[in-house]
Amino acid sequence: MNDELILRFRADITTLPGVGPKVGGLLERLIGGTTILDLIFHLPNSWIDRRNRQTISDAPFDQISTVTGVVDQVQLPFGKAPARIRLRDESGFLSLVYFRANRNWLERTFKAGAELVVSGLVQEHQGGRQMLHPDHVSAAVGGDMPPEVEPVYPLTAGLTGRQLRKYIEAALDTLPVVDEWADKHQIDRAGWPDFARALDTLHRPVDYDPDAFHKSRERLAYDEALAREIALGQARLAREKQRAPIAKPAVAVEQTIIESLRFSLTRAQRAAFSEISSDISNSIPMRRLIRGDVGSGKTVVAALGCTNGSGRKTDCSHVAD
Repeated sequence: MNDELILRFRADITTLPGVGPKVGGLLERLIGGTTILDLIFHLPNSWIDRRNRQTISDAPFDQISTVTGVVDQVQLPFGKAPARIRLRDESGFLSLVYFRANRNWLERTFKAGAELVVSGLVQEHQGGRQMLHPDHVSAAVGGDMPPEVEPVYPLTAGLTGRQLRKYIEAALDTLPVVDEWADKHQIDRAGWPDFARALDTLHRPVDYDPDAFHKSRERLAYDEALAREIALGQARLAREKQRAPIAKPAVAVEQTIIESLRFSLTRAQRAAFSEISSDISNSIPMRRLIRGDVGSGKTVVAALGCTNGSGRKTDCSHVAD
């Protein structure tokens, strides 16, 4: 990938339509970054199937459903009582309930005889079906239909799911077409989509397909891991081009430390110290991490490593257990 394409991924989120400093700050707090790449990697944690498949009487309780009905009755809020709108189709009735809704909006949206599409959680209420504060309401003809499959994202205060989806879609539209960078045999063997298709499947799915969601997540996780390994490899190659002073073993000091211990070094401890000694006696800078449980002897191995070149100044400031 050339530098120009990389810059497209690293473009600031405030370059997106509608994302000014205020919204940019909200997005930064949510996604933990400021670039287009940070935004498109803020993935949904679930998806809602909003396909319109049921009549009102077939809409199951305690599930998200999308139904079409005609406004049969409108009861505007009075005092502390909520607004209640009754929809009907050939199979039955559905009550829409709103607490503290704007009266003007209610009057504009719910006119007697209007055919509407509503989507939300259907609940049982006094033997009938009820939808409390529907997620989507639109005119059946000419209205903005609910998405058939809606991604659900982690959010932050001040930012709605609908807003976030709009910004992510705008970010996806800015991305360049790139060649496949992963091993084709690995992609084929795992049954993964390409990078762009994986993002589209997760952020703007056409079908509710859990297997496709899983495969797309796997693909993007692989890309992250691959990018990290490439970055580490490049850093390693750059380090190997540098030169470090050679530290010769101080056998007498090592032996004094070993003999002062109240225990014998294990085979693993001796092997770790041997590898450290080999690295330090080389002209290439060492980069090594000692891993082990508490009490496994990491500190004594590090201390022995500090004896190399003990006739000169040695920095052991990062030795810790």
